[in-house]
Amino acid sequence: MSWIFGVVYKNPEDNKKVSISKILRKKILFNYQSTKLQIFAGGNPSTLHHSTASDSKKGWVVSGIGIKNSDTDVSILKNDDWEGIIFNNVDKINTLDGHFVILNWDENRIAFHTDVLGLRDIYIKNNSNSIVFSTHIGLISKVDALTLNFEEFGSRWLMFNQLSANSIFDGVERIKGGQKCIIDFDDYVLKMNNFSWEPLRSFKPVKTNMFTSSIESLISTSEAPISLSLSGGMDSRVLLSLLLSKKNLQWDTHTFGNPKCPDSIIANRISRDLNIEHYQVNLGIPAIKEIINEAIEYTSLTLANSPASAVIQSRNYFFFHDKHLIIIDGGLGEIWRREFLNKLLWIGKRSLLNRNINSILRHLRLNRANIFSHDILEIMWAGCRKQLLELIHNLPDISDIGVENWLDIFAIKTRLVNYYSQEQTRLDGCVFAYMPFAQLRILQYLFSVPGNLRRNGNLFREIIKTKQPLLTKYHLAKGDITYPFNFTSIQSRLYALVKKGIKHNIYCDNTSHIFLSKMKEFILDTLHSKEIKEISIYDYGKVKKIIEKY
Repeated sequence: MSWIFGVVYKNPEDNKKVSISKILRKKILFNYQSTKLQIFAGGNPSTLHHSTASDSKKGWVVSGIGIKNSDTDVSILKNDDWEGIIFNNVDKINTLDGHFVILNWDENRIAFHTDVLGLRDIYIKNNSNSIVFSTHIGLISKVDALTLNFEEFGSRWLMFNQLSANSIFDGVERIKGGQKCIIDFDDYVLKMNNFSWEPLRSFKPVKTNMFTSSIESLISTSEAPISLSLSGGMDSRVLLSLLLSKKNLQWDTHTFGNPKCPDSIIANRISRDLNIEHYQVNLGIPAIKEIINEAIEYTSLTLANSPASAVIQSRNYFFFHDKHLIIIDGGLGEIWRREFLNKLLWIGKRSLLNRNINSILRHLRLNRANIFSHDILEIMWAGCRKQLLELIHNLPDISDIGVENWLDIFAIKTRLVNYYSQEQTRLDGCVFAYMPFAQLRILQYLFSVPGNLRRNGNLFREIIKTKQPLLTKYHLAKGDITYPFNFTSIQSRLYALVKKGIKHNIYCDNTSHIFLSKMKEFILDTLHSKEIKEISIYDYGKVKKIIEKY
């Protein structure tokens, strides 16, 4: 990833005691040092910007991507653009598209800014002698011991994603979602604002062509060739329909994973029929030592968002490393199809309206391995209840905006900052990529797109039918099955249940099983290690039973 790491020294003599660059063991692209401050940055140069004044008394560094909020085209921010915003128009930061962390400093203080939607963040640990900060929590752990806060971590493990946007480590502040933090070098106190974005509430209807124009502006860049992550789903197909209308744009498509999976079959069929340049990327599972290191790095970056085996799919992005491309995908397209939290809408609506916390949590549950001790689980569940109550208190009243809009803002406020953020941070390390559907310019009008237009993907179907009606003849893929293009959400779910029930044309993805087979020796060694046997957070009997049963 493009990363930032630094230390503010409360006692200037302390900065001579340790060589931070040796601890990092990473390729450093930027380095700033004074008696009070050390900053290092590195990783992917295409997602890293920086500058230091000629007198070395002030400077700035940005990790991520900034996009000018223009209605006509996309303009990626470059060094001069960032410098103008940071020093002359800092209020503009909260209007930018993209995802980024900004640091700027002078002799007296250092300031941290994050993008409004929470797609990038930074962690700060205030100690007795120093303040350590980084975009990668793993780098902080190399110089300072960290302790997991199970009350905050609970929803990350037990729910579909973490419900609070707080750090999951004790004593660590997480700066996210448009927050700004300033540290003055005279008192070393973290001064933070509590900025919180939500969509506009005018409810003035937005027409389909206005929405389409906004998305088109986000893919109409001449900065570099575009490569679309094309799956068999609806979201990437909308982007494809818009790209097919761009005669002067240089672009191609790609699909990750097994060429026999439904996503790959449909994507390849479309690209072949329409004569689109397409890449099927399947780097597979590397040697055992390499995959162990990659899995550890992946889980430390994503903080248990996904199973470790997800690294097999994610590592396909390495194919694009050092290629001068802009990768776009349909991430967060579900929000425009009203596909988030439908279970809660359909069978938990009464619980939601009555604020029945325990019942709501059951509908948000995502089953992961039952490995923690009873006492730890109690703390985790208490944390879930606390986080949900706080969310309900801070979000708009459900009676003011309606159940569906409330569920969507709930999803945005929890999922962008707690799922997409970690994935975006990792992507920034090897490629230049962003999600058109997850940009401020269109999300601010979420409530203005009528529910009946978003429901069942009607908005996206209308765009595809208008732009490229030929694309409607291809089935859609979701998971292991495919279904006709015109099926509603309920029809597709029932269709999937029937197909799985009769086991008709069901693709079986065995990637995770291959991954676990290769990891067998490592997993068993870990199971029998002193660290696992003696640490009180785990129920060792549960862990042992799960592994042996598998």
